[in-house]
Amino acid sequence: MQTIQALGLKGAPVTAAVINVFAKGIVMANDSTILVEHGGYLSLSYDWGRNVFYRMQREGKKMTMRMATIEKIPVAPGLLKEAKLSSQRKIKTLQAMYSVPEDLILNFDQTPLSYVCSASHTLHKKGEKSVPLVGKGKKKQITGTFPVMMSGLFLPMHLVYEGESPRRLPQGITFPENFNLTLTPNHWSNEGKVIEHLEEVVFPFLVDKRKDLSLPDEPKAILVFDVFKGQKTECVQNNCVSAFVPANMTNYYQPLDLTVNGPAKQFLKGKYQELYATEIAKQSTFHFDSQLWSNMSDFNPQGGETGFDFQETKLPTYWNTSFSEICLGMKIGNLSKFILVKKQASSLYSLIADGHYRDTSLGPKTWKLLIGSEASLQSNCNKEGFNPTSRWEKNAKARIGIIANDEKHCKSCDSRIGFGTGGHGDDSNTCGNEAKHHSDNGDKHIKAMGYILVQ
Repeated sequence: MQTIQALGLKGAPVTAAVINVFAKGIVMANDSTILVEHGGYLSLSYDWGRNVFYRMQREGKKMTMRMATIEKIPVAPGLLKEAKLSSQRKIKTLQAMYSVPEDLILNFDQTPLSYVCSASHTLHKKGEKSVPLVGKGKKKQITGTFPVMMSGLFLPMHLVYEGESPRRLPQGITFPENFNLTLTPNHWSNEGKVIEHLEEVVFPFLVDKRKDLSLPDEPKAILVFDVFKGQKTECVQNNCVSAFVPANMTNYYQPLDLTVNGPAKQFLKGKYQELYATEIAKQSTFHFDSQLWSNMSDFNPQGGETGFDFQETKLPTYWNTSFSEICLGMKIGNLSKFILVKKQASSLYSLIADGHYRDTSLGPKTWKLLIGSEASLQSNCNKEGFNPTSRWEKNAKARIGIIANDEKHCKSCDSRIGFGTGGHGDDSNTCGNEAKHHSDNGDKHIKAMGYILVQ
């Protein structure tokens, strides 16, 4: 909850869906087999997330609504029926006039697709008159065009990204064959992009389809469009026979709106949440509160065979190997730094698992070597070693490392360098440097990949 509340205080959207994703990430970090999708018993429903959201409000937080709603103008039932019949008659008339088989009737629709989820509310402290919401009104979207035949066959999509340089297109991603990726300054489709997709994807497909049906080249295809000016221009109309969904009624009669667009957006949302949960799982794997520090279970043992990379792992050596020296390393970007700790013990487990504090005497300068010139700590407390924690539970803590404070006590430390960390600042930063409130090199938020070796 502390991390979620911290997100709200930073102006990030907080919703039931966000809470669900955090919960899923934490479960994935500990035992993903209990999730329903992996054959287990645990299902994190929307209602569960909403109940947690409301409970967080009751514990001293509040949800601040920043919602913009658009009321749809009600349409008389008689007008709806007449518009539907008129639209159907138009398509049937064109089909009969040009002898068009159903395999050559195509529905064509543009729809906005968000690649970063946004929301209109968050959590914040009670009594605040102004609540910031990061990204409010700034939608991260592309425009997707779903062309589908009346027979149910989908054609390659048209995806319009924002920008002018090809470098703004996705890099290193393999799209399905013949997907058409293009750019406009605002990611909106226009007449030129419609014609481009027709000429590069749709018309070649129709030529091949006529051959498959043993039809001459002349029979027309019918394209069912929205009343969008980019599709009503003379240039587009000269290239195809079009039937238009009645204006302002696409939510009633646009076939793709009623069948494909909604599920497609839910699919994207699910994939985004899955990615988010995976990242949270990575961040919380070795959080201070993770059971991996207090149990004798390994984690991704194969990761211990790959060297100093970014694979997280915990090996049986954590609990079954004695030592007299510990080598601690942090990798930030492609740069790795190491320090040596002289310490004799029967195992790392014996030093950490019980949660008791055991000190070292390296000093702040040595711990800062792990980070480099950007390292920052407050001047007081300087509690270091194994399981250093603030007296106040929500403040800085580490399984191995140093915590510091700007006051002359260790109750409320706001800075830390270490492994298996947590607390104020960014609770999700489990390895690296967090520093606030008069730290000697300014506020810092530096995440690192950590390595713990013994001999």
